[in-house]
Amino acid sequence: LHKYVTFTNIYTSAAKPTFDKYDDITYLDAEQMQGENAKTYMPGLSYRFYWETVNGGYPVVNVRDGDLWDGTYGTSYEIFNNKGDGSKENPYLIENGAQLAFAVSYNRTLNDGSYYKLANDIILNDTEVENWEATAKPWIWNNHLRFNGTLDGDGHTIEGLYMSTDSVNGRCALIAYIGKDSSKDPNKVAEVKNITFKSASINSTATATNEKLQGYAVVAGQTSGETLFENLYIDENCTVN
Repeated sequence: LHKYVTFTNIYTSAAKPTFDKYDDITYLDAEQMQGENAKTYMPGLSYRFYWETVNGGYPVVNVRDGDLWDGTYGTSYEIFNNKGDGSKENPYLIENGAQLAFAVSYNRTLNDGSYYKLANDIILNDTEVENWEATAKPWIWNNHLRFNGTLDGDGHTIEGLYMSTDSVNGRCALIAYIGKDSSKDPNKVAEVKNITFKSASINSTATATNEKLQGYAVVAGQTSGETLFENLYIDENCTVN
């Protein structure tokens, strides 16, 4: 078991042994682990989505469904539950990370220039957890299919976008490849607008030799043809390395 499983964010009130070979265990006393003190001394737990503090007691599991992305994505437009038809007047409404992943990353052969709008803030990973990247769910990576639709954030936020790859030609971003597709609609311009990005982490582990590292960004890895980016905000906690 020890060879194949990685444990993170382990807290215990047990006495620390003389020889401790597990570096990821934090030893605390009972008072530090109880009540609101838990948030201070056990910062690796997600109190927004998975844990709840108890007055005078230890934290308990309390999963809030529907808020945090589960790492999945849809395979058809049925994922939008009949909320929108993809037209400019009635865009598909994006309410969760799975719908967002389908819209911009899953399969662009299905995309005929559809319109999408965020209905609320989208949280892909809980960035309030200490060292959140260590347990983050990576974004869906599709670096060769082009998004040619419109993504309107309607003033909402996308939080916790995370990608890490050793690809040289990465196209690592929320949208790997974006641009107008004249074969579908010669008058349609690809658009991304009215979105705030919070605490994104885009990382390359590639070692470039004869090729130049390219395509690492928060919003789009590569553009082709007519593309409009408008009213996009990237906060100071977003990183591209």
